Amino acid sequence: MPANKTISRLRIKHLRHREMTTIAVMTALAVLSRLCFYMLPEVKPMAAIVIVTAIAFGSMPAFLVGSLTMLISNFIYGQGPWTLWQMLGLGAVGFVAGIIFKGQDMASQKDRLKVSIIGGIITFAIYGFFVDTGSVVFLNSAFNSLAFKDISYVYLSGIVFNAIHGLGTIIFLYLMGNLILKKLLRVRLKYGIFN
Repeated sequence: MPANKTISRLRIKHLRHREMTTIAVMTALAVLSRLCFYMLPEVKPMAAIVIVTAIAFGSMPAFLVGSLTMLISNFIYGQGPWTLWQMLGLGAVGFVAGIIFKGQDMASQKDRLKVSIIGGIITFAIYGFFVDTGSVVFLNSAFNSLAFKDISYVYLSGIVFNAIHGLGTIIFLYLMGNLILKKLLRVRLKYGIFN
């Protein structure tokens, strides 16, 4: 196969200015939501905002919003080896939500409740797994049979924090998800972005 045909099949979609602006605005909103709720550990609307972004625009924009949210907000909370794991975790939440909720509507209470519960489970399972795995990696210098006990403690102790984060995501998605989604769908339709 000629090289030019191979290259044409591997084209990456370039983001237009309107799409980059939308990603920046949603990232800023998610960062601000994390900062506004700094006094409540693990109760943050940022995962809900990333999930609503996934519903409106798809997996890749939501992955970018989730990853950038953790990177930028950690300039205030503190950067460290955990930042990469938080970026991967919240980005993965957005990516998976985009696959699960593609074209989902949140107009009825039943739909809102379904999206909220599944979104909370995604946050609990995926974000919690990435952050806990990051803790295991940088807290254990040697992986041997003695370290396995410590590893299980990290995952078990993280369940409470992950459950609180998941429950907060359920509440925020149910209360404000539909309102934000309506605005994002109007922006998508008006400017023809992420089509």
